[in-house]
Amino acid sequence: MIDTVSFEASLENALKAFREFSIEASSEVEKALTTAAIKVEGDAKRNISSHVDTGRLMGSITHRLVKDGGQTFAEIGTNVEYAKYVEFGTGAYEINGNGRKTPWVFKGSDGKYHFTRGMHPVLFLTKAYESNRQSIKDCIARAVKKAAENAGR
Repeated sequence: MIDTVSFEASLENALKAFREFSIEASSEVEKALTTAAIKVEGDAKRNISSHVDTGRLMGSITHRLVKDGGQTFAEIGTNVEYAKYVEFGTGAYEINGNGRKTPWVFKGSDGKYHFTRGMHPVLFLTKAYESNRQSIKDCIARAVKKAAENAGR
């Protein structure tokens, strides 16, 4: 016959250990996400550095941790309204093929008129993420492993 008191005590100890691991894992994963986000942010800035006019876009690239519905994730991006055109291109070069197909003329900040078919995509954020994808996974895996080791002490 099962000893109910022993079973309940074991279950309570297991739940306590799981809660401690969960707290430790959350903390370690948040540190890992922050480290990864800083790396992706830096690479995005490097990727766009040769396309800088005023520096506004490059200077606006930042990261933050977001907690939503029990999930934590990192966002890397910018609030500059023209960033999507730099990232994905415009006109005939727009990455998804949704850009204007015909060339156009515009008056530049220099006061001169310019002919264009659009701007090629830079993919500064996409390339930064893609080049770090495996290291992000590895960093999070190390964080979970570290949390498990710390919880086992």
